[in-house]
Amino acid sequence: MDNKLDDNTPIIYSCMPGYNGQANVSAGRTFYRFPTFQRRIGIIEDGPIHFSLLAFCHNMHWGAALSYAKCGKCTHFYMQHTDVEPEAGFMEILLDEQEKVGCDVISGVIAIKGAGGGVTSTAIDVPEDNGWGYKNLTLAECYKLPETFCNADVGFPDRALLVNTGCMLIDLRGGWAHEKLPDRDELRLFFHIDDRILVGEADDGEYKLDVQTNSEDWNFSRTLFEMGRKVYATTAVRIAHHGNATYFNDPPMSHVLAGDTEKFQGYLHDTDEALGA
Repeated sequence: MDNKLDDNTPIIYSCMPGYNGQANVSAGRTFYRFPTFQRRIGIIEDGPIHFSLLAFCHNMHWGAALSYAKCGKCTHFYMQHTDVEPEAGFMEILLDEQEKVGCDVISGVIAIKGAGGGVTSTAIDVPEDNGWGYKNLTLAECYKLPETFCNADVGFPDRALLVNTGCMLIDLRGGWAHEKLPDRDELRLFFHIDDRILVGEADDGEYKLDVQTNSEDWNFSRTLFEMGRKVYATTAVRIAHHGNATYFNDPPMSHVLAGDTEKFQGYLHDTDEALGA
């Protein structure tokens, strides 16, 4: 078999950023050993980059990938979190789905750890709240949509689809990701986290503080939307999200928590009923 790469072969900068160099064993095994079965791809792994500053760590990898792309050595950027385990062959699934819908960015739908009712880290932006509003999609909602879907499929073509970076593939071809801010030598697209604390009063008149954050992945998604890029999410890749328990992105009622299921019975409910279906 000819193992040489041709001009049409995707060359993917693949990274798993973290703060201490450790990863879930299952996540690491799939990442390093089983990205593809049938499809021929090239993979660049630029060595370990680990920092406790999450966005800085992400940007170090993002900058490295863009540098490779600038000189023609890289066509795609893939990021996977250290606690995320996609199914074997995940890379070819993402590539196939990306090419099918013709998008710039595709992200696997991931169930949030500890969240009841199969809540995911895929969401729709609520711009009326000055960049701080969002509405998470549940697994029940995701599985009523096309397997690979965009903001228009959700019913909000004028709002950003907020996707996670836990299993995300970006097509860097065309140079669009190198766009700079007007009159500044700074890239427009990068990872950053915003935080704030709102001061108010509770219903009983007591002093109340509301701590809020805008995560690096959703800020990234908002910038992509402002740039007019095509962003999609997909349930085509089966994904396990590891923690004290394991959360799956399988269809509702089958994403049963691993371990002590009796302890977590409160998380299992009729999601269709909860959605008013």
